[in-house]
Amino acid sequence: MNIGQIELSSAILAAKGVVHPAWVAAGTTAVIYYLGLVAEKWLKGFSWAGLAAALVFGVATTLYLRRRAASAFDEGDL
Repeated sequence: MNIGQIELSSAILAAKGVVHPAWVAAGTTAVIYYLGLVAEKWLKGFSWAGLAAALVFGVATTLYLRRRAASAFDEGDL
């Protein structure tokens, strides 16, 4: 290998016929699958926080709208 030569990626090797395209596709699929497994474990911890945030937002919005509706009703706007 020359000093300035860049290593060929699997896509280039597949295009040149060195690696069969099916192996490249299978490798890519396996990498994406295992990254998905890792992401699923990592994001599972955040699901409870997201649920709690949505619950707090929903209760706060309900209380705010009730207060505005009661105020509008008292003023005769409704």
